[in-house]
Amino acid sequence: MELIKLKWKVFCAKNIYGAKNGDNDTELVMRYYKGRKTFNELNRCKFYQIEVNIVERKLPILNLLMNLKSLGEARVNESVLDVTSDFRRLQLSLVHEFSTTAGYVRDGTFLSNGEFIFSTRKSGRWESSNDKCFVYSSNWECTKEIESLSAPFGIFQKGNEVLIGCTGSKVIEVKSLCTYNKIKTIRVSRAIFGIAFLKSYFFEACDDRIVKVDLSGVKVRDVNTGTSVKHITATNDHIVFGNRKTNLVTCMDSMGRNIWSYSSVSLKSPCGIDKDADNNIYVAGKESDNVHVLSCHGELIRIFEDIPRPDFMKIDKGRKFCCVSSNRKYLRVFEFK
Repeated sequence: MELIKLKWKVFCAKNIYGAKNGDNDTELVMRYYKGRKTFNELNRCKFYQIEVNIVERKLPILNLLMNLKSLGEARVNESVLDVTSDFRRLQLSLVHEFSTTAGYVRDGTFLSNGEFIFSTRKSGRWESSNDKCFVYSSNWECTKEIESLSAPFGIFQKGNEVLIGCTGSKVIEVKSLCTYNKIKTIRVSRAIFGIAFLKSYFFEACDDRIVKVDLSGVKVRDVNTGTSVKHITATNDHIVFGNRKTNLVTCMDSMGRNIWSYSSVSLKSPCGIDKDADNNIYVAGKESDNVHVLSCHGELIRIFEDIPRPDFMKIDKGRKFCCVSSNRKYLRVFEFK
C-alpha cells in the first residue's frame, strides 16, 4: 500500500511540472490544483528516506586470480579403480580342479605372492611328524612340499612369514614366505587347530576354547567356546569362528566379548571360515552343502549352493578367485564372474 502511494506522489509531481511547461493557462491551473490536492493527501502518509550503499568486496583469492599474468603447464594424472560387480550377482566359474592322495585336506589359504598353500594329515597318531603342506603356484602346479610336520592345520601369513599351527606337536611352525624354510618354532600350551592374528596377538582355535597368546607364545587369556571349534579368522577388528555342533557362527572382540552371532536353518556344521578384502566372511556348511557369505556385522549377503561337503572356501586377496575343498580330498578353483 505504501508503495502505491509513493508512486502516486511521483505522478503528481510530474503532472505539475508538465503543466508548468504547457501553453494552456487553464490546463495549468487545473493540473496545479488537482496535483496539490493529491499531494496534500499523500503528504499525510509517513515516508522515510532510506539510503542504500552497495560496496563491492573481492575475496583475497579473487585479487590473486585477477593479478595473474600467466598459468603454468597443467599435469593430468590418470588412475584406474577396480570396480567390483554387485557381489550378490557374482557366479562361480570352474577353472581348475585336482585331488590329493597325501592325506586328507585340513585347511589352506592364499598367500600374497599369488600361491596357495594347504595342509594335509594322514590317518594315525597326531604325534607323528610325517604330514605335509603343499604349495601351488598361480597356475595351480605343485611347486613345494613342506614335510616333517605333526598334524598341521591352520595356516596364516604374517608379513614375510607363513605360520602353520601343528595340532600334534602343539607348536606354530614359522616358515619363510620366499623359501618356506623354517625360521623358528613357537610352542603353545594346547593342541592348536585354526590360527588368526589380530592387534599383535595370535588367536588359536583349540577345539573347546579360543586362546589368545603373544608373539612369543605366552598365553594372555582364553575364552571357553564349547567343543568343535577348529576354524577361525580375523577381520580388521574382530575374531570370527564357527561351532560345528551348535551350528553357530560367533564374532568376538580381542578381549573375548561377543559382538554378534549368526545361525540359519540352511547352515549345518560350519567348518572352514575365511574373509576377503572387504571383511566379508565365508562360512562353509559341511553338512548343508553350501557356503554362507556374511558381512562383518553378521548379516547374510548370499549363499553359494550345491557345493558338496565343503571343508572351506578360501578367497584370494583381489576376490577374483576362490579355492573350495570338498570331502577333505578334492580341491576346485573358481573364478568370480
